[in-house]
Amino acid sequence: MRAECPHFFVLLRSTRMKRVLNILKRFVIVLLLTATTQVGGLVYLLWLSLQRFLPQGHYKLQRSLIKGGSFVILYLLFTLAIIPPLASAFGRVPLSITKHGAIRPARSYTWILNRHYVNREMLELLSSVATNERFEPGYILYLDACFPFIDGFPLLPHLSHKDGKKVDLAFFYKDQEGKPLHNFSPSLIGYGVFADGNANPTADRCKEAGYWQYNILGKLMSPFPNASAELDTQNTRRLLELLNQSSTTSKIFIEPYLKSRLLPQGNKIRFHGCHSVRHDDHIHLEIH
Repeated sequence: MRAECPHFFVLLRSTRMKRVLNILKRFVIVLLLTATTQVGGLVYLLWLSLQRFLPQGHYKLQRSLIKGGSFVILYLLFTLAIIPPLASAFGRVPLSITKHGAIRPARSYTWILNRHYVNREMLELLSSVATNERFEPGYILYLDACFPFIDGFPLLPHLSHKDGKKVDLAFFYKDQEGKPLHNFSPSLIGYGVFADGNANPTADRCKEAGYWQYNILGKLMSPFPNASAELDTQNTRRLLELLNQSSTTSKIFIEPYLKSRLLPQGNKIRFHGCHSVRHDDHIHLEIH
């Protein structure tokens, strides 16, 4: 006579338990998509409601491809065509997602995750700086900005990117021969590769004060090889000068040693505090 299954496994295999686990799984997916893209959770719920209209494949792989592909198409439709005009009604506009304009994404994940929205004043500032006749590169590379909707909605892991008035900008780099590297970022994610390696006295002080997170991005990026490049001080300094001179600019955050090296007279350049992360891999810009 076959032994009875333990009570736990009987519950696990029951229809009710499967439903509970399925609901829990979907809830977690909605939370993750909302936290990382703001609108992905809603797109996922809409996609679930459209499942019955999708063609049914004869094999498991077919069904998986149909489901996965349909979600990607629906998500990109929202990201590229539906969200921008809706965000405009809330006072936010997307930064350009191409690599050929005056404002360019350093990494494509930024716009794929809807992290490239700013208010109109920020867009005007970035455009005026990028096209300024005294600014030789003729373009700006941006990293994270803000989500398209709702002031106060956090853009993790950032502490302040939640009102359309903040954006992170990449430094400029050159190769070992001094030639400018265009559309270049030494990091896989745009963050975590520092201008002077580990030579940062502020990082040491913050670590000694117990702020373990201050150098966390550097540790995450350290296993990955990076192209040999060095900070283009001339073009990065000019970018800081133009940003600092603008009446629209409120604050600029970079590491203190970089301020001393690049623009010591920059009255709007400040230290962001040990509670944040290192800022010798990007420029944090805020406007009024």
